[in-house]
Amino acid sequence: VPTGVYRRPTESGAALRQFLDRDQNPGRALWWPPDEQQVKFERFFLFDSFVYRADWFPLRESQLPNLNLLEGYASASSYDPLLISGYARWLEALPALPPPVAERWLRLMDVRAVLRPVSGHGDARTTEPDPVAAGPEIALWPVPGAPARVRILTESRTFATSDDALAFMQSAQFDPERVIVLESEANFKLQTSNFELQNSRFTFHVSRIRTHAELLPDSDPNRVRVRARLSQPGYLLLSDTYYPGWTATVDGAPTPVLRADAIFRAVALPPGDHEVIFAYRPRSVALGAVITLVAGGLLLAAGCWLLAVGYWRLAASGWLLAAGDWRYAICDERYAICDERYAIREWPGW
Repeated sequence: VPTGVYRRPTESGAALRQFLDRDQNPGRALWWPPDEQQVKFERFFLFDSFVYRADWFPLRESQLPNLNLLEGYASASSYDPLLISGYARWLEALPALPPPVAERWLRLMDVRAVLRPVSGHGDARTTEPDPVAAGPEIALWPVPGAPARVRILTESRTFATSDDALAFMQSAQFDPERVIVLESEANFKLQTSNFELQNSRFTFHVSRIRTHAELLPDSDPNRVRVRARLSQPGYLLLSDTYYPGWTATVDGAPTPVLRADAIFRAVALPPGDHEVIFAYRPRSVALGAVITLVAGGLLLAAGCWLLAVGYWRLAASGWLLAAGDWRYAICDERYAICDERYAIREWPGW
């Protein structure tokens, strides 16, 4: 690949950054899933040869998934061949949703721009009639409303399986700005001095609830910090993919990470002001570190033992004599060991 492909700025990347970075909380872009497959495998990657014959620069302008890493904006799409099953099912269901429901899903994903090829036809499941030009290869459909990456919710619905939860979320009854969807393993109690809420049974909403959540700056890509304020018990929903290994603390105290809205992460919060930290700390990394340290220690001990055994065998056989009998400051290839602290006999036959 010519190095200029990576260094050359793109018109579409500049347009996307300008559109997404309009406020303090930049949103994400999403390639519309059916169009993404068509552009990837019918335009650029035909797999009819082992040689890539197309022009690299239109590929850069296409902003296909993972190219956003060169442009510096966030994307909800992924080119990884191994996708999380819930995320894959989410993307499969999204194109078939009615536009109003699809818009809710997009806002829940913190998607502010849907990407389609310039030659694309039909709608991108948004109510915006016209796209915004974003370069020679793609058009940008704005997502109406207010997409957000963090939310505070006090009303919940719990379902026995992820299939049931996803089915409810595809209905017109689901409003991600009011309701958080949990699965049965998240069945626990939120308690205050005045009342108790049981997730598996209750539907609770108060129009005068005062809530606020905002992301805090953090340079660690494996950590997300959020400041939250609640006037009653509720949930902090983070629209990042749920995956084993993510942990959470509330004001420094560990708390369970819940699977919410089928593919996202959430924690339960009591009333008040809180700092929530999500951190990626998979047990496999800690286990691997322990195994590495133990294996390294065993190898070091075995090496020291072998050196000691070899030394004493040489000493016992008479080939290694104590310093003071002879002293050689310079040795040549006739000697098996060269050290000024020891006198070395010649090996037989040399």
